[in-house]
Amino acid sequence: AGAGAGAGASPAPSPFARSDASGVRHVVTFDQPVIATIVKDGRVIAWDGLPAFSDGYDRARAAIVARVRELVDSLAPPDSAAAFGAPGLHPKAFRNSSMFDTTALTRCFLGE
Repeated sequence: AGAGAGAGASPAPSPFARSDASGVRHVVTFDQPVIATIVKDGRVIAWDGLPAFSDGYDRARAAIVARVRELVDSLAPPDSAAAFGAPGLHPKAFRNSSMFDTTALTRCFLGE
């Protein structure tokens, strides 16, 4: 192990590979057009040109939350609230939420 590779050390980043997209429906990218040349079957959703966090956290967060909400809405079948038996966990409920709750979103998609 190299210097600093102790407990809790983060692995070094690696370039995106075609195998990274194996078994997923969509690949969301942030200003990474090269990914569309690796995953050529239309699964890439490019979120390019969003405000940088260094230019203001609130503005950048709002832009990402808006895109996530759009994506969630586009993926949710119209009757998904009934399927989960919990309208409060329906993805469209996030549209009016002032706080994006990833735990509830995960529960929604996993049906937990």
